Amino acid sequence: DLTVIPNGVLTHTANAATPVYSLNVTVGRDLVVGGSIDVNGKGYDTAQGPGKGYPSQGAGGHGGEGGYWGNIGGWEDKAGTCYGSVTSPVTLGSGGQSGPGGGAIRLVVAGRTVVEGTLSANGADLGNSAAGAGGSVWLTTDTLVGTGTMCADGGRGGYFSTWGYSHGGGGRVAVYLGTGNNVGGVQLRAASLRGANPTHTGGGAGT
Repeated sequence: DLTVIPNGVLTHTANAATPVYSLNVTVGRDLVVGGSIDVNGKGYDTAQGPGKGYPSQGAGGHGGEGGYWGNIGGWEDKAGTCYGSVTSPVTLGSGGQSGPGGGAIRLVVAGRTVVEGTLSANGADLGNSAAGAGGSVWLTTDTLVGTGTMCADGGRGGYFSTWGYSHGGGGRVAVYLGTGNNVGGVQLRAASLRGANPTHTGGGAGT
């Protein structure tokens, strides 16, 4: 068994321009997450990765396209693009112009997985400018129960005037169950925030 106790954190080292680090764990019996498995902001570094955001103010993409800052109808080419697998997500989230993307979590659990805390691979939240994309969370387990959260959300950009800075695109979350198709009360999410002008500052939802 593996238990992450309340206030406990399991993580991996932050990456830079190339994908080196991820969290890969195989559990022979049950996994209980009371604390957090947290690789937020540990994907591709700022302005790095296949879905990196470009100047000026392009946010990172992964499962969803990144947002971008600017007048509606302009600068769309600055947003980070989508990549990676929907069914077997292992890729890191790309960095936006001012912040890193989320890391990658791969868990294989022979027995039951209980999530009362969080499994998160979010892009880093920022006080300003263009954020990074969510990373990857891929869980294979017999059953999944709990009331916690599994997420690979895009990072939160800051706020500027009436436009708002751009948010990172959502990442990728996949869950495979050996028994049944019920995930209990566990919330699964790969979201991107809506900006002050949601047509462009918000990124695309992930998968």
